[in-house]
Order: sequence, then C-alpha cells, then structure tokens
Amino acid sequence: MRRLTQNERLELRPRPTAVGPEPNRPKKMAASKGRQFLLLLWKNYLIQKRKKLLTFIEIAVPAFFAILLIVIRQIVLATDYPDVTTWNHCEIDQMPFGMLPRKLAFCPDNEITNRILQSAKEKLDLQEVIGFGSEEEMVEFLIFSNGTVDNHNLYIGGIVFEDSFKDGGKNFTDSITMKIRLSATSRTSTKKRNPFSGQSSWKTRLNFPVFQRVGPREKNDSCGGDPGYYREGFLSIQQAVSRGIVEVLAVNDNQEDLNDTIISLKRHPYPPYNDDNFVLVIQQQFPLILMLSFIIVALSIVKDVVYEKERKLKVSTFLVSTDCLVLSSNL
Repeated sequence: MRRLTQNERLELRPRPTAVGPEPNRPKKMAASKGRQFLLLLWKNYLIQKRKKLLTFIEIAVPAFFAILLIVIRQIVLATDYPDVTTWNHCEIDQMPFGMLPRKLAFCPDNEITNRILQSAKEKLDLQEVIGFGSEEEMVEFLIFSNGTVDNHNLYIGGIVFEDSFKDGGKNFTDSITMKIRLSATSRTSTKKRNPFSGQSSWKTRLNFPVFQRVGPREKNDSCGGDPGYYREGFLSIQQAVSRGIVEVLAVNDNQEDLNDTIISLKRHPYPPYNDDNFVLVIQQQFPLILMLSFIIVALSIVKDVVYEKERKLKVSTFLVSTDCLVLSSNL
C-alpha cells in the first residue's frame, strides 16, 4: 500500500467555512409557511369544488337565517314611550271578591285572635270566620271535599299565628309572626296553568320572570297582575289582619289616628323605554338560529376529519414537512 504524500494529505483536509446565520433565513421560512398555507387552501378549494351541492348548502343556510332575521327586524316595529309610565292607586281596604269566597279560617283559636279576626271580618265584609286549635286541623278542614261539601270553594283561606302569644293567649309576645295560607292555584287568573310545571301559581321561588321583556310587566293592570296578590285577596287580608293587630296593641288615645289612616296600593312609576318585541324574540331564539345555521358546516368538518384520520392524510402532510400551525389552521 502506497503512503500519501504531504500535499495529498493537505488536499484531503476539510476546508474551514464561515459559520453564522443566513441573513435571509427568516424571510425564507415565512415565505415557506405562506406557500404551504396557500397550497392547503387550494387543496380545500378543490375538495369543496367537487362537492358543489354541499358547498352551496353550507353557504346558503347561514345566509338564509341571516336574511330571515333581517326580515323579522323589518316587520317587528318598536314603539317608543318617551314619558314616565304611571298607574292609578288600588284600594286594599276591601276585598276584590268577584269569584272569591267570603269565609276565612284562622288558628290558634284564643281570645286575642278572635278579636283580631272579628275586626278583619267587619273590615272585609266577610260572611264568617272560624277558628281551629292547630294549623293541621285548619288545613285538613280547608281541603275537605265530598259530594255535598267543598270547603275549598267555600273558604278563601286561613290565617296562622305562630308562637306569638303569652299569658294563655291573652297577649302578644314581642315578636308577632303570621302566615296567610290561600289556594295553591289561582282562583281568578284567566291564564291556563301548565300541568307539567311543579311550580305553584304564586311563583314564590322566582324574583324575576324567566323571560324578561322590555318595559313594565303587566302594563295594563294597575294592581300588579300576576301572580295576583291583589286580585286573590292576599293584600286585603294582610291589611285587615295587620290593622286588627294594631288596634289590639294600640292605646285608646291612638284609635282616632288609626281610623283616619288610609293605606292604598300603587305601582312604582316606570321610566321612559323603547318597547321592542324583537329583543324578546332574539333572546329566546337566537341560540337555536345560530346552531341551525352552522349545523351542516359542523357535520361536514367532522366527516372530513374522520376521513383524514382513516386515510392518515395528516401523517403524509407531516412527512413532507408541512408546518403544524399551518396544518391546524386549515381544518
């Protein structure tokens, strides 16, 4: 074997090269990513071009619902109320009888409750008040019904005084607590009750309606409307029993002042507003409209993703050095 000469060894040595970043490398990378993005867009265009009907539906359905909202906006007109809305006052010293019974029950039956309920009977022009020893007895009596007697339709409800007495029922304690128990369902409402709803017609679990509208609620009802605290007699009974309690506790010198006091009910004024029912429709139906608008697009995307997973198309794009971010943006 022949030995290499010194000149030959020098020629085989690697020549030193300048080390450093290429000045145009970031621009080349940006251009490469932009080209990859355009190529993937072209790929998607060709795929959509082959499915003309599906592409037309994906574009037409959102456009149809958008036009539908514009048409509804043009049909539904808003009414501007620049003035403050006010209502007349309602008298609660008398019962709004009409369809209401004229009898009332109470418990417990003792000297002081009898005085209070007799006073309430005179103020409300009731036919009869009847006392019971306990709340359970009163409720059992009020819901009793058979072929000849229907106490539910004869009695408007009952008053329950809870642990408010001392001296054997002759005086009140410092804390007076009472309950007004009326029918669970409305007696006077003209609206149909939902048979599948577990909530009673008094709606005591709600502070506001489920669907709030623009403007005052029950605008045409001066006394508040649903759930009917006025028309069901709740406020009148509360007022009469409260005045009876005050009469029992008041000294003789204050009786004249009490008799001259008149209490009525009046709704709070409502500020100027724009009555637009389109807002009410949108807040209930817009999520459904949005879902229906893009349901075809969502199903098409899911189908394409599943197809790419089965065919391993994404793996092949990675093999040709397609950027992950660019690939994800073209789903």
